[in-house]
Amino acid sequence: MASQFHGAWMLSSSSLLLVAYENTVTYQPRFDFYGMGERSVQKYIGIEMDKAIAIAIAIAIAIAIAIAIAIAIAIAIAKALKSAK
Repeated sequence: MASQFHGAWMLSSSSLLLVAYENTVTYQPRFDFYGMGERSVQKYIGIEMDKAIAIAIAIAIAIAIAIAIAIAIAIAIAKALKSAK
């Protein structure tokens, strides 16, 4: 007679079911993951976007300042080399 259970079996003098599973299952939602995620995004998206934009602007300004300094140094070196001739 075939067993009605499917799963992993340990073979010994008596068969012992280690894991059982069903071919189909129906789950009842216990936690509203999608609703919680949607409410969290609605609550925090503005704050987090403002922070990200502020950081991006600060980085862009720092890069622009570094480029301006590098250009000023290059100009100063070029003038020094020209006057040394």
